[in-house]
Amino acid sequence: MSLIYYHAEPAANSLKSMICLHEKGLEFESRYVDLHKFEQHSEWFVAINPEGQVPVLVHDGAVITQTSVINEYLEDVFPENPLRPADAVTVSSYWKPISPLSSRDADFQFASVLPWTDCAISRMSAAVGLTISTMPS
Repeated sequence: MSLIYYHAEPAANSLKSMICLHEKGLEFESRYVDLHKFEQHSEWFVAINPEGQVPVLVHDGAVITQTSVINEYLEDVFPENPLRPADAVTVSSYWKPISPLSSRDADFQFASVLPWTDCAISRMSAAVGLTISTMPS
């Protein structure tokens, strides 16, 4: 099994999938993409992800992009140490937008990771030296 995780600083989108990788206890190769040097637009990176965005997970040659998709993929392919509730009704509530007035993709994406990783946030934030506040329940 080969997992390569291309990411920027451990914040925002890159951190969300990094939390899942660590909490599931998966070994992965970390490859930093320096956004300050615009490496996400370099030839070598665009060959991996033509969208020029991080994070990207490469698993045995398969390229998975977008944080929520990566997290769902990790849950499906590596069911050990589940981070997502087993109850489908509970899981479906996580795909609701954070604000009832908003339907932006970012809101759906953000909401999809927080509820089932709240248990991991304090441990991961301490591990990477960040203070992370979550939304109230």
